[in-house]
Amino acid sequence: EYIQRETGITLNPDSLFEDVAGDLAGEMQERVRTSIDEIADPAARLACGMVDASTSSGYGANRDLVVAGALLHDIGKIDSYRLSPAPEMTVEGTVIDHIVLGYNRFSRLAEDFGLDEKYAAALGHIIIVSHHGCKEFGSPVVPATPEAMIVSAADELDFKLYCWRDAVDQIDEGKEISEWNYSAQRRFWKWELE
Repeated sequence: EYIQRETGITLNPDSLFEDVAGDLAGEMQERVRTSIDEIADPAARLACGMVDASTSSGYGANRDLVVAGALLHDIGKIDSYRLSPAPEMTVEGTVIDHIVLGYNRFSRLAEDFGLDEKYAAALGHIIIVSHHGCKEFGSPVVPATPEAMIVSAADELDFKLYCWRDAVDQIDEGKEISEWNYSAQRRFWKWELE
């Protein structure tokens, strides 16, 4: 609501993409849209559930800020990857990374739309930290607000659930434990109730 009131942007994946990535054209635009939706939507859904649960538990968190942060947290991937025809990293994506590229893109958009400075700083904080949540994993700062902690946790959970699904889909019939997953640093268990 705040973003819509202040900037006129309605936060849904279609209009968000049009406002943020309108410079991409034709088939490339559709392919990038699909890629961004696959990345952002599960984390955004998880973040919505988390902010609702944390608010009902007495922790104050701004739901609009969480939703905006969850939808924008991977905005830097627009500049970090290209499809030719498979996804590959750009030079900028390799040497600068999608976190910094995303923050730069967001900063330009926030200025162009005249977003309130304090709100822009809070949203920028989420975009910077939501990906990795700790300095050891590449975040320049750690989450310092409830909103940033929620988006960071949702993004991490989404990643681990994706790794779990991928790993258990590859388990041989009759086995329950996956091979070692280097990305998630664990083995996964495919369990079933009987």
